[in-house]
Amino acid sequence: MDGRTVFEPVRRPDVVPASTAPERDVAELFDDPSDELEDDPYYYGWRDQWETSPDGSEKLRRIPLRYEDLLDPQEEDFVAESTIHHSVGDYVAQVLKQRYKDEPTIAVWSNLKICFEIPGLTTGPGPDVCVVAGVEDRDRERTSFRFGEEPGKVRLVVEVVSQKSLRKDYEDLLPIYARLGVEEYVAIRPRGF
Repeated sequence: MDGRTVFEPVRRPDVVPASTAPERDVAELFDDPSDELEDDPYYYGWRDQWETSPDGSEKLRRIPLRYEDLLDPQEEDFVAESTIHHSVGDYVAQVLKQRYKDEPTIAVWSNLKICFEIPGLTTGPGPDVCVVAGVEDRDRERTSFRFGEEPGKVRLVVEVVSQKSLRKDYEDLLPIYARLGVEEYVAIRPRGF
């Protein structure tokens, strides 16, 4: 990069940065999904998986996702989100793509898994929107971005928050994004969520 920042965050004097915001019990925000899980085993979504029966035949089986699967999504996972969630995520992605359209080494991706290695495991989130600087061939088809294996640094991650993703977006993803060296993280919670 030429030393310029990828984006200039807007800082308003009436908005307290998250790093200096007073601590509060975020557990109060979270609903216990146990009731929803009893009523709907596919509350978080599902994954279709082929299984081989003892007789050698194969059968497609729908497996309910667990909360933990949201932190390490697979390409074949289906996670249902609301129309507002999709609209906000799409809007943010389109604005950022327009902003960086003339910068061929800056990519804006939506719901693309960011893989990284921890001992014995390849894992990673699939942020709603991310900006990655220093990439080669940003427009080539990818099923994931392999952090550390291909050039690029994750500069910005945007998550659209819904009721079932509060804990994930406000707590559990933060150490993962810190490990990836994400420079800016934004959680957008549309009104009514």
